[in-house]
Amino acid sequence: MGLAYNEQQGYVFSCSTDKKFIMAEFSCIANISEISQSTYGYTALIHDNPNKRIFLTNEDGVLSIFLNNMIPPTLIIAIQTHSTNCIRGLDIEYQKQYIFTAKNKGDISILDLGMPGKERLIKEISYFGGNLETRIVRYNPENNELYTG
Repeated sequence: MGLAYNEQQGYVFSCSTDKKFIMAEFSCIANISEISQSTYGYTALIHDNPNKRIFLTNEDGVLSIFLNNMIPPTLIIAIQTHSTNCIRGLDIEYQKQYIFTAKNKGDISILDLGMPGKERLIKEISYFGGNLETRIVRYNPENNELYTG
């Protein structure tokens, strides 16, 4: 469940648990295109405007990366994280190029994104098992801390 707006192209991107990832022109909401449909509902969306990428997570623990330099966005890679639990929290640290995911069952995964343009080489570098339900994950680069809630 997420919403993002691309100012340069004038498109709104939306994902939800109804298993659809769609885009619409902001000036004409009636012009809606379905970009992707998953067998599991989408749970989080982050739009990385400077690097022209869209990050999506779903209820099966899969992180999908779309390239947003053309319309419609194209899927670069979909990577299964360590567990198949529903991903609820998603955060990106842009200096070190890390992606943090928080799962419904308390699991946390850290993925190394690498430099822009090398998204196909993404890999999971760490996994922490948990038992408390998490919905939010945020990284604080100043203190090198990871917050969950």
